[in-house]
Amino acid sequence: MGPTDKAIWDQEISVPENTSLYVDSAITKVLPSGLQMKAISPSGASYWARTAKIEALDTRGSEDSYFVHQGSHGKTMVSSEYEAMMVLHKLIPHMVARTVGWGSYEEMPDTHFFACKYHKMNDDNLDINAFPALVADFHKRSKSPGAKFGYPNPTFGGKNPQYFPPSNTWEVYFRKGMDGIFAAELATQGPDEEWERLTNLTLEKMTPGSWASLKQTGQR
Repeated sequence: MGPTDKAIWDQEISVPENTSLYVDSAITKVLPSGLQMKAISPSGASYWARTAKIEALDTRGSEDSYFVHQGSHGKTMVSSEYEAMMVLHKLIPHMVARTVGWGSYEEMPDTHFFACKYHKMNDDNLDINAFPALVADFHKRSKSPGAKFGYPNPTFGGKNPQYFPPSNTWEVYFRKGMDGIFAAELATQGPDEEWERLTNLTLEKMTPGSWASLKQTGQR
């Protein structure tokens, strides 16, 4: 199957459409107290979930908006997003939206949500000089418990879990994580000779080579 195969991408989202049309009481409980709800409407796009913008007024009468991501593929996905976003926001608050909470709908217990502050997005290209500098700054700020590379919780690419288990070396951490991502992509999209060639090139040559360069320059 190719990446544009309709059997993969042109599927009905399993989350009921009306989840983006009302604010469930479970969401209200994680939002700041005293909010006056004005509206909720679909916002953004996703192949696997519903996304919405909640417009409200805070206790001072100022506009206060939130983004809500609703899915039906398990609590692990939304709890993972919440935990990861909290870590990122703590390190680089100027790049990542502040998390608000996560949970399951009270009216539809099999529908789960993640909520954060709303930021308007546009289609402008990222500054080729500024963005890499921001990413580099993030890596300089980060500190791993136990001085290991990796992250203890699964993250997700679409519906696929991604694992980068804490490891003593960057090479082992990166290889384990990418090996799982490549395997999930192969299972989702089907065999492809060019993809398999690039996978082997990344794991067998680029990864060891990058780690060797880091060791030579003392960047561990």
